Amino acid sequence: VEKTLAMMARGGLYDHVGGGFHRYSTDGEWRVPHFEKMLYDNALLVRSYLDAYRATGKAAYAATARETLDYILRDMTAPGGGFYSAEDADSEGEEGQFYLWTMGEIDALLAPKEREAVTALFDLSKEGNYERETNILYCREGAEATSAWDSARAKLLAVRSKRPRPLRDEKIMTAWNGLMISAMADGYQALGDKRYLRAAESAADFLLKRHIDGQGRLLRRSVGDDVRFPAYLDDYTHLTAALIDLYETTFDPRWLREAAHLNAETIRLFEDRAQGGFLSIGNDIASPVANSRETHDGVEPSGNSMAIVNLIRLGRLTSDDALAKKASELLRFFSGVLTRFPGGHAMMLSAAELQFAPSREIVLVGDRNDPALREMIALIHRAYLPGRTLLLYDGTDRTKDILSLTNLLEGRTKVPPRPVVYICENRTCDMPIESVEELRRKLSR
Repeated sequence: VEKTLAMMARGGLYDHVGGGFHRYSTDGEWRVPHFEKMLYDNALLVRSYLDAYRATGKAAYAATARETLDYILRDMTAPGGGFYSAEDADSEGEEGQFYLWTMGEIDALLAPKEREAVTALFDLSKEGNYERETNILYCREGAEATSAWDSARAKLLAVRSKRPRPLRDEKIMTAWNGLMISAMADGYQALGDKRYLRAAESAADFLLKRHIDGQGRLLRRSVGDDVRFPAYLDDYTHLTAALIDLYETTFDPRWLREAAHLNAETIRLFEDRAQGGFLSIGNDIASPVANSRETHDGVEPSGNSMAIVNLIRLGRLTSDDALAKKASELLRFFSGVLTRFPGGHAMMLSAAELQFAPSREIVLVGDRNDPALREMIALIHRAYLPGRTLLLYDGTDRTKDILSLTNLLEGRTKVPPRPVVYICENRTCDMPIESVEELRRKLSR
C-alpha cells in the first residue's frame, strides 16, 4: 500500500505545484498523464492518504492530503456550497499546457538554490521530460523535497495561476459531492483544519436544500440554478455515508437524522424485493433503459457496496439490529460475485470485513466545551481506528434527542463533572476512561 501511495504522489499523476491528482492513461506508463482532474478521484485518494498518515505517522501522507484538499477549496468549490465535478486537460489548445514548464521559465523565475532544488527533485532538463521541450514535475525516485522547494512551489503556483486555465466542469453531482464531503470531514478529523469542516458542512447544506425537490426526492445534479434529474442509487448512498461522517465529526444529531432518513429512502426506492440487492434507478422512475444492479467497485464505490456499509454503520449508531440483518442478507446475496471477482469489489469486501469483524463503539459523555473532552475527541479522530463507531452525549437539548436513536447510551446519560470515554466491543464496554492521558495510552496499544 505504501509503495503504491508513494508512487502516485511522486509521479506525474500528482500536481506538485497546485495539489490534487490527474487522471492517467491505461497503458501503464506513469509518465503519460491524462491531465484531467476528477472530483471523485481526489476525494477517494484523500481518504487513502489520511488513513496512511494515521497508520504510519508519516508527514508526507498528511501533506499530500492537505495539498489536495486545499486545491479543492481553492479551485473546485462553488460560491454557494458544493464542489465542481472536474477540470479539463486542455488549455490554449494543448494537452496539459497549464501544468508544463520549460527550463527557461524555471531559470527566469527561481533563485539559484530554488532552481537547483527543483531541477534535482523533478529531473528537469532543457530537452524536457515530456513533449515539445517541456517538463512534467515528476518527482525522481529517492529524491526528497527541501525547504527550497517550499519557496519555489509558492512562486510556481503564483505564476501558473495567471495562465489561461483549463475548462472546468461546473456541474455539482450529488454522488461525487458525497465522496468529497466525507474527504473534507476526514481531513478535519486527521489534520484539525476547520476550513475543511466548514466546506463539508456547507456542501451538505447545499445538497439538502437545493438537491431536494418539492416531494422530498433527491436530485442528481445542478448547474447554477438548474437542478434536475432524479437521483440514482449512488447519489443516495454516497450522500448518506457523508452525513454519517459529518455526524462522527461534529456530533450534531441533525446529520445522523438526515442520514437515517436518506437510508430509509434508499431502501424504499431502490431495493429489489423480488430478486435481491439494490437497483440503480428508483422504482418511482419510468426508465426507458433496463434497470441494473451494479456491484463493481471501479473508479468510485458501487451503490450496493456503499448501501451495505451504510446499513452496518447506521445499525451500530442507532442500535437497529434490523439494519445489520439486512446488511448480512445483502452480503449473502452478493457472495457469488464476491467469490468470483474479489478484485472488482474492494468496497464490498470492506463492508464484509466491517460486518463480520468485532465492532468497536466509542461513546463520549461530557460537556463538549470542556477542553479535556475536546482533546479526547481529537485523539480519537487522529487515531487509526478502522471501522470504529463514534457517539457523543453532552446532556444538552442539542443531543438529548440522540437518546431516541440508540441504546448505546443506556446508563450513561448523566453528564459527569469530568468527561469520560467508553470503548466498547459488540456493545460490551470497558471501564470508563476519565483522563486524556489514559485515553492516549489506550489508543496507542
